[in-house]
Parts: sequence; structure tokens; C-alpha cells
Amino acid sequence: GRLRDAIATVKEHIALPGVLGRICPAPCEKGCRRGSVDSAVSICLLKRYVVDADLKSDDPFVPDCRAATGKRVVVVGAGPAGLAAAYSLLKDGHECKVFDDAENPGGSLQRDVDEGRLEREVLDAEIDILRRMGAQFGLAQRVDLSRLDDLKRECDAVLLACGEVVPQEIERLGLEASLHGVHVEVHTFQTSVPAVFAAGNAVRPSRMAVHALAEGRRAAVAIDQFLAGGPVAGEGRPWTTHIGSLLDSEVE
Repeated sequence: GRLRDAIATVKEHIALPGVLGRICPAPCEKGCRRGSVDSAVSICLLKRYVVDADLKSDDPFVPDCRAATGKRVVVVGAGPAGLAAAYSLLKDGHECKVFDDAENPGGSLQRDVDEGRLEREVLDAEIDILRRMGAQFGLAQRVDLSRLDDLKRECDAVLLACGEVVPQEIERLGLEASLHGVHVEVHTFQTSVPAVFAAGNAVRPSRMAVHALAEGRRAAVAIDQFLAGGPVAGEGRPWTTHIGSLLDSEVE
């Protein structure tokens, strides 16, 4: 019954849990040790329940943000990766503007997901939380990536979360290309240009929004480290999912 505490826990790392609660194929549940006894813990539905209760309340939860750092980040692309990165960067106290050539933010969530699976009012409500956190949106504005140098002068860091970028364009930007997209350091999503990061389909194609959201958040962690002027090491991994089957003594 502690729904306020529950939504605070869920939104500590996840920008759009109401969206994922509807469309995520729940890969995490496949690794749940409870499944060897009866069935996995319903992480996906638990998040959906908590978010739906929160959004229907008179005072939907808005995460606290750190004091303003004076640093500005431009995110190119308002799809899952870009929105997740903006959410994390705002929490860290950075100013964040998200550009997208569509009239409404959401990227593939708006374009490719049937409304029978994802009601647009849920997506819009979760994006509105970002606005209340201070996110600025430049919509129906296509960013000319050939102006990347100009863009870098207007801010402290850039995140490319704009979807697929063809190799020729990557090279024109002065970035290194990989077999699948923009080449990034695997743990930090930093490109060959230090102030420029990339995530989501700009790096490699993926059909799972949960992966794009995770990459956006991890890129934001590295961007925060970059803006702080310290080593850019990316997110730590203080845990592992490889912990074996449940013992008889652990089963209730």
C-alpha cells in the first residue's frame, strides 16, 4: 500500500515506467529465480500498477532534481533513448533541451506502437513529468547534424539519440563509424569526439524500447561524469544476475 514510496523507487532509474509496463517483453523476468519454483515476479505489471495509480492521483510524482549545475546538454532525438537521457540529466541538475523533427515527442513510441498497446495519454503524461522537471523541447525542428560543431559551441555536451545514422553522414560529422552506426566506447557511449555521445539506434539497431531507455540512462551517467570534469567511466555494475537457482531453504 505504500504507493508513493513505490513510484519513487521505480522512477529512481526509469523515465517511462508506464510505457514499459505496457509494451516491455519483460526480459528481466526470464532471469527471475522464482521462475524455477512457480512463476517469475511480475516486475512489468507491478510497475504498470504503481504508475497508473500515480498518474490518476491529484499530485503525480515528480522526482527531485539536484541544484542547477549551469551545464547545458542538447539531446538530438526525443525517442526512448533521448527521453531517458534527458530525465537522468535533469535529475542531475543539468539544463537539457531535446530536439526532434516530429511534432510530438516519443519517437518510435508515437510512430510504431499501436495505441491498443500503448495509450497515448499515458505516454504524454509521462513526458509531461519531464517538462515539469524542466525539460525544454524543440519540436518539428530537424537538427542539421552537419552543424555539429556549431551545436557543440551552444552547449556543454551533445547526445545523438536520433535513430539510425548512415556511415557517410557519421564520417561527415567527424565521428568514427562502426558496423552498425556511430562508434562509441562500450561503457560510456562517448564517441571519438569527447563532448559528443550517442545512444539507441544511432549506435545499433534494436526493437526493444527497454534497451533504448537503458542506453539513454547509461549515456546520461557518463555525460554527468564528463560535465563534472572527472574520469568518464560510465555506470558501475555492483551486482550480477548470475546467482544460480533458488535453494530449498529460500522457497516460501
